[in-house]
Amino acid sequence: MKSYRDLDEYSVLEINSILESLRAKYDIVQLVDVEECRVLEVQPDGAIRYGRECFCVWDRHMRCANCSGYKACMTHSAADKTEHCSGERQEARSTPIYLEMLNGELAPKGLQAQSLFSLVMPESYVCMPYMYADTPELEKQKIDKATEHLEHYATMIAERRRGEVHTVRGVTPWTFSHVIGAYFNARMISDKKFTVDHDLCIHCGRCAKLCPVNALT
Repeated sequence: MKSYRDLDEYSVLEINSILESLRAKYDIVQLVDVEECRVLEVQPDGAIRYGRECFCVWDRHMRCANCSGYKACMTHSAADKTEHCSGERQEARSTPIYLEMLNGELAPKGLQAQSLFSLVMPESYVCMPYMYADTPELEKQKIDKATEHLEHYATMIAERRRGEVHTVRGVTPWTFSHVIGAYFNARMISDKKFTVDHDLCIHCGRCAKLCPVNALT
């Protein structure tokens, strides 16, 4: 089976040109984030914005059971499907691509990333009910793996390699970045002095363990 590294890779500006050429041949052309079921809209300045849900084109209100886009991304190869919409039979083809979106966000600021790297670090956010810190075993596994990757990345950075993409994609990145992340930044981040409510504290030691500067005892 192919991997995502076998896919054709495009920049935002390249894919915009391709979309325009395809629209001259096909009735409907959509660039879709299949995990979010959202259409990606390329702005004139090269930035990417999330638009409507992709399944709206079939007059549906939720992900298609026969989603060809999801199948294409899972198999890393083109997938076809047949739909019946408004009494007409429609043929659809989904082709997976690897789209580097960061430079689309940087372009309006006059910046460009020549290589991309990311490291998975231990979970440390515990300010929401569903957030849990990693166990000591998992924390060690992540740090060991990150250390190994960091040494590899450092070599590539020192050699000024271009075109290297070593990133880890989350489950639903748009939701976490634009919805949960926006709430987190607005409500959970503050420069106010940290205080402890002694009536509520259960002395579990979690806050002291997670403090990155060891300021709590």
